[in-house]
Amino acid sequence: MALKEVLSLKADFFQSQLEISSSADNSSTPSRSETTVKRIKKAPECSIRVLQCKIGLGRIETETNASGNNAVAIKVEYHTVDDKHFFIATSASKPIMKCDVTEFCEVLELPLQILAQKGLEQELKARSQALKCQHNAENTASRKKRKVMTSTANSSIGKIQTKYRELDCSPALLSVTDDLEVWDLEFTISLRYKKDGPNNFSTETNRFLDTLFSNSDRQHFVKHELTHYYVQKQFNHQTAKYSKELKLDSTAELPDTPQLNVRLLPFQKDSVRWMLRKEGYFPPKALPTISTLHPNELCELLNAHVSFGYEIMATLDDLMYWNKFTGYILSSRDAIAVLEATNFRNAPCAHGVLSEEMGLGKTLEILALILLNKRKLPEKSTFTTPAGKMIRRACTNLIVCPESILGQWIDEIDIHVTNEAAKTGERDLRDRAELNVFHYKGFQDVKAHFRTDDVDQIVQQLARYDIIICSYTTVSAEVHYAEFSAAIRYRRGSAPKYDYSSPLSLLQFYRIILDEVQMLRGESTNAARCTALLHRIHTWGVSGTPVNSISDFKTVLSYLQFHPFQDSPKIVDAVRKNLARRTKGQVQEGNMDASQNLLVKGIRFDANDLMDIFPRFDLSMRHSKADVADQIRIPEQHNYIIPLEFLPIEQDNYLNLWNSFLDASGLRSDGRGKTFLSSKDLNYWLGVLRKTCCHALMPKSMLRQEGEQDLGTIQTMDVILNNMMKDVKEKIESLHRENFTLKIQRAQVYIELDDEPLKAVDLLHQIREELIGEIKQWFGINISAQEIDKVGELLISDANSDSQVAKAKPYMDLLHQCFFFVATAYYFLGSKKLEAIDAENERRVTSETAEITTVSHDITSQKYADSFSKEELDKITYYQENEQKNYEYAEVLRKAILADRIKKVDEEIESLRRFFKTKKANSKCFLDDISFEEKRDYSSNMGMALCYKRLGNLFLNLNSQAAQFNSLVKDLKALSYKPLIIEYDEQNQDEKAKDYENTIENQDKVFALLDCLERLLVNREEATTSDEDIKLSTNLFRNTDTFSNYHVDLISQLNFYEGPTLKMVFTELKNITIVNGLSASTTGHKDDFDAYLLTFESEIPRIKKEIKILRENMKKFNEIYNTKTGYFSNLQRISDSLISLIQLEPSAVGSIVKNTKNNVQLNENIRKINNLRSRLKYLETLTTLREDLNSKKRFNCTICLSEIFVGSMIKCGHFFCKSCIYSWLKNKSACPLCKTETSLSEVYTFKFQEAQFKEDEGRSDIADESDIKTAVSAHGSSEEHLQRETHYPHKFRSFENIEKVHQLSLKETYGCKVDFAVKLVLYLQICHREEADRDPNAKPPQIIIYSQYSDFLDILSSVLTRHAIKHLNTSGSSKFSKSIEKFKKDSGNTCLLLDVKKQATGLTLVNATHVFIMEPIINDSAEIQAINRTHRIGQTQETYVWNFVMRNTVEQNIVNYKSVLEEKRASVKKVRSLHAEERQLKPESTPDGEGTSNDDDDDDDDGDDDDDDDEEEYSFNVNGDESVSGKHIWNCFFHT
Repeated sequence: MALKEVLSLKADFFQSQLEISSSADNSSTPSRSETTVKRIKKAPECSIRVLQCKIGLGRIETETNASGNNAVAIKVEYHTVDDKHFFIATSASKPIMKCDVTEFCEVLELPLQILAQKGLEQELKARSQALKCQHNAENTASRKKRKVMTSTANSSIGKIQTKYRELDCSPALLSVTDDLEVWDLEFTISLRYKKDGPNNFSTETNRFLDTLFSNSDRQHFVKHELTHYYVQKQFNHQTAKYSKELKLDSTAELPDTPQLNVRLLPFQKDSVRWMLRKEGYFPPKALPTISTLHPNELCELLNAHVSFGYEIMATLDDLMYWNKFTGYILSSRDAIAVLEATNFRNAPCAHGVLSEEMGLGKTLEILALILLNKRKLPEKSTFTTPAGKMIRRACTNLIVCPESILGQWIDEIDIHVTNEAAKTGERDLRDRAELNVFHYKGFQDVKAHFRTDDVDQIVQQLARYDIIICSYTTVSAEVHYAEFSAAIRYRRGSAPKYDYSSPLSLLQFYRIILDEVQMLRGESTNAARCTALLHRIHTWGVSGTPVNSISDFKTVLSYLQFHPFQDSPKIVDAVRKNLARRTKGQVQEGNMDASQNLLVKGIRFDANDLMDIFPRFDLSMRHSKADVADQIRIPEQHNYIIPLEFLPIEQDNYLNLWNSFLDASGLRSDGRGKTFLSSKDLNYWLGVLRKTCCHALMPKSMLRQEGEQDLGTIQTMDVILNNMMKDVKEKIESLHRENFTLKIQRAQVYIELDDEPLKAVDLLHQIREELIGEIKQWFGINISAQEIDKVGELLISDANSDSQVAKAKPYMDLLHQCFFFVATAYYFLGSKKLEAIDAENERRVTSETAEITTVSHDITSQKYADSFSKEELDKITYYQENEQKNYEYAEVLRKAILADRIKKVDEEIESLRRFFKTKKANSKCFLDDISFEEKRDYSSNMGMALCYKRLGNLFLNLNSQAAQFNSLVKDLKALSYKPLIIEYDEQNQDEKAKDYENTIENQDKVFALLDCLERLLVNREEATTSDEDIKLSTNLFRNTDTFSNYHVDLISQLNFYEGPTLKMVFTELKNITIVNGLSASTTGHKDDFDAYLLTFESEIPRIKKEIKILRENMKKFNEIYNTKTGYFSNLQRISDSLISLIQLEPSAVGSIVKNTKNNVQLNENIRKINNLRSRLKYLETLTTLREDLNSKKRFNCTICLSEIFVGSMIKCGHFFCKSCIYSWLKNKSACPLCKTETSLSEVYTFKFQEAQFKEDEGRSDIADESDIKTAVSAHGSSEEHLQRETHYPHKFRSFENIEKVHQLSLKETYGCKVDFAVKLVLYLQICHREEADRDPNAKPPQIIIYSQYSDFLDILSSVLTRHAIKHLNTSGSSKFSKSIEKFKKDSGNTCLLLDVKKQATGLTLVNATHVFIMEPIINDSAEIQAINRTHRIGQTQETYVWNFVMRNTVEQNIVNYKSVLEEKRASVKKVRSLHAEERQLKPESTPDGEGTSNDDDDDDDDGDDDDDDDEEEYSFNVNGDESVSGKHIWNCFFHT
């Protein structure tokens, strides 16, 4: 029992010692024994005293207490006010004392809170009991049962009892001396628990127990400063450090493995020795018996071999062990018995993760383990599980791996294991020393392989193999077979049971080995569920990156069967959520509520505790390449940087997107300013710019519409140039139309806000003339007042033949607005003034009629002539005439704009009429009845009679449903055939006013009918073909909130079928016929009746075909609906453009006024248009310039007057020497010729012709000169290379032959990066051919091309195909593993295209020697994975990594800044290492030669913490994806 004593507290007493004693006599507190008896009667759990608390000032002698005069039972109230903690003791409802416990609140807060809480509960219970007795007494006379427990006290108790419900508190006894100088307060807290089961303690109880008993002094192996859920680097660092410090038994020599034809390296032997030790391979050392172990050792064994979470509970009589996650409480005797029952010493069940860095031979280590430690089977080869499954013990090892590397595993076994006779497949496997491998492809496949359906025979066959290997996909598909248990599957009758159990679930494997264990992806996936069901002795995971995020601990620990994580995954979820709250700043440091730090029902358990599980329980082993560099001898890897420059077209496209980013972000081109974009938005823009660096059309892949050309189709720069010019023209046109809209809005402001309608008329007339002129000039449509009626006919006749007419529609809309607002302006000038007089006259009539007491007199109306002169009335009449005329023009234009829509609707209606008149088989729109004659029931048994009854009922319902369906179709036809435009005469003008409303209502009815008809067809189809009874879904009216009342009512009236389906009835009928077919009692009537009923089975295919035809025909009605909807959408759009400013929101009006005032937005648009026209001129110039260069035309620079070799063009289309224009623009910002404003960022570099080098004889003749004249200058001088190289000297090298690669020619230009990648492949092939002439055994180059964009890989694949380069593109391929196998076995496959985000893990591709990284990879882990596919054990040649980077782009910023961070991190580590060496040398320099090693150890630990800080400080990415952390993302855009 824990004892807490605080005997230095001062208190303020409100009563004397005598008064305290007298108050005690008047109170009646139950004794502890009475409380205990009542509790035991109510709840017979076990109880232990967990805390005895004694607080006070000084110590009262025992003799004084023995007198009994000074011990007073009190109640306590605990309070916290302004960071002050104190309690008040009361007796008989009177305060006795107040004591400040702020100094000791950490120790006393929880006990005092519990004491106060239990005292309050006891008081309320007493009140409730008294109230109950009072009500019972009142009800005794009447002897009627009534509900009297309505006291508010009861409800309060109900709420209070939820806190500390498993804790009890003894009465608090206060002892005090006569002079009040010495006092003490004693009480005991007890815990009620279930002895032989889990205890679901409340959060408050858990918090108390955790505070009381959890070992807070336990040191973590490495203390991490975690600020993000992505912890891959921290985990790998911790595991490598642990493995380095792990002391393996040097006496445990690793025996030879003659079957393994490679020699293991020392670090590999250490890993194998570690696994063998965990499996109990080596003779165990003499260990003390479990019963003699220290409690701490016993507790650690419980955590390791029973369930993690045990803590020591020191009670008065015995040591108890409490599991804070499961709630189990064990006595020492029970704990020893549980551990002995596990038999972990004699029959260990190993579990762990082999986490070697990629390329260090994890596969070899696993094979060595399998070969060295084979299972010795016991005499009894089977056992039965509690579920009744018979499990066969086997020596077999199950290996589960990704599909992509399954073939690689089989190849590795064939290559590295001496295995002459054993091949994958079926053969006599007895008494062989070799490893026998079986590729398990699934439940159905294995039955076909062994040619039997008997699962027991299959299990016996599989048990003879040493290794069964399968993929995660296979295991995932196997989960339902694994969950099947024949023992609990019963059938009616005597039919034999068939066992559908997965053969894998009926074997007890010696080991289960999961390669790339993180691929389980959660504890609830099918693969995880299946592996959890498989029986095994040892459990191993294999992965270079087993833990990437906090959530992966749930996956890995659950698979390792490390209790309680496979049963309580929410533990890890809570850790992750708490870490996320901290990251988001919801929990502020230093101001954190204690409850917010409690993760799992009150238990303090954070990410560091989770991370520490692996080193604490020896669950993982890892060696890094840096640690074993002296043992491995992998040929050197060369890391080249390939800096490229955009082609002019690409550069223009990139700059256009860059300017869009600056506009969206609010930042300046140099990065100054403040942006309101979030980190997520900035990452989006970074992704767009990165895609643009790959290919000019890449960002458009996100916006590509259906029917547009796919990026996988080869796109040359000519096509891209044409598309870019088209886009620029569309933007110019869009801005031009926007300017007309702004002018019209300005006219609206004149009319409605400024009261200047004449000014608006002048402006609108000007706009109208401009629009009429442009429509005539650009689209050939002549619009005049005399021929305006013919505009609609012109649009209809040419709409399908001339796309220019379709483009005229937006301008027609603008012209329509002009006529409408001119009429509105005339209305304000004329009719509105007369309406004002009419309104005044009406007001007078109304007001004077209402005056009852007024003397009756004639009401004289004001006449127009009284307010206006004759000249003014003439003007008003003139304005009214113009108003009417312009409204008529606007109406005619509106009809003309919509004429093609109306015509299309009419054509759709007529087309549908003709279709249904054809009377063809596929032109039906009604359901046919099922003819089923009610005849006498000749059924020979109850089963057939039931089938007959069900058929009759089913057909009756389907016929009723068909009648309803046909009725709805008639309604649909009537509504669909209604025309859009109805001519009205003078007699039905009222109907004309409601025409639009009625038409919209009809559209809603059509939508409702189409939806209901489809619902009926779905129900009819299910009623025909479903394998299960049809039940109406409870979600019938889900998502109907937006439906009209008509629609909802129609759904509720639909005739849906419920019950058995046709397919089920006929299946049962055929079974009955087969079973009774040979019965001697059958009669002729019966045979005829069977045949009669079975003839109706043909209704199933007929109904299916009928439904298919009707669905297709309902689509035709839907086309009419959509066409009408398109008409109304256009009509609504036109109406919205004419809305009055008064009807708009104030914010919208303010925006219009702001944009139109002083033509602010208009001038900005004009500026944009001018820039776009300059850009268009530049793009058009590129075409003519390329033609001139191809014709070998020479150009002179207008600055230096010399011939241009390497030149630059600016956006106005003029070009100069590169050095000249760069020097010019350093001081000026305009073109030297036309003075167009420009800057260095808008300079495009060309190589106009080859410079006349003195070393002409040293140039390569690989490419023809004429083919490279139009090539972009994607490289600079050697001096420029050296300058670039200084940014990353430790990592990258420049490629000295980059010029030769550029000189190679291609059939077309596809983009700078694509071109150079293909040229580099061709260059490597040329070099190989030259080498093959010298060495016939030289291997051809094989290249892995990595990109994170599948679209870009498709583009590369197309270009490689066009240049006859044999390659394999795995992007989107369903046969990934076969592609990998082909690439490894056929050296003729030059390139393998892989997605770096999905396909960079697990592969061994040492046959390749070149890796192309097509864009900088932000995620360090993914980059290392990609590079190390070739640079690993087994590689015999030097390897080369080619890093493609576009200069002066975000790609260059990413590479440069990433290198800066790496250099800073290396520098900090170097300094820290020097300091560590100095600390180690200091003890040796002291006079006495002594030192404190403990301090050094602490410093080392601090160094590990600093390493974690470095990871956060210098890591580009913390999410494990391709996003950049907010701390560094600015540098990706602007770092230089």
